[in-house]
Amino acid sequence: ASEFAGTVPVRHLLPYWKTGNRYLFSGGSVNMRDAAVYAKEENWSKAVELWKQTYETKKGKQKMYAAYNTALGYEMQDSIDTALEWALKAQKEAYDIDKIEEKKEQGGIDISDVPNYFAVTRYLNELQERKEGMARLNMQMNRFDDDF
Repeated sequence: ASEFAGTVPVRHLLPYWKTGNRYLFSGGSVNMRDAAVYAKEENWSKAVELWKQTYETKKGKQKMYAAYNTALGYEMQDSIDTALEWALKAQKEAYDIDKIEEKKEQGGIDISDVPNYFAVTRYLNELQERKEGMARLNMQMNRFDDDF
């Protein structure tokens, strides 16, 4: 009982770090490749600039990839609300690319039929979970402000 009390409930009481995997689209244009180099160097603001340019000038998958990467760039800068906005843009593009509306009318959707929409929606859910976690973390950390 003491082992359970010391391990399982603790993550609900104390702040903790959860590692997550993130994927980056890097091909398709010069801007995407250059932005990937900036991302590797952790220069997220320059990478985001290039991804936004790509988003404004491209169509289809390139536009979706740019929106997805922009969301990732903002997440890495801890701007979760802005990251969520860009992830929603990527999700809208993926919805059109995977032709979900047509597939709904045909009678059913299988995950393998909508790979772009599935990937972007999964990332969007992770962002929403992170936003909720940050609210909880801020609440937990604010209790220390009273001590000073």
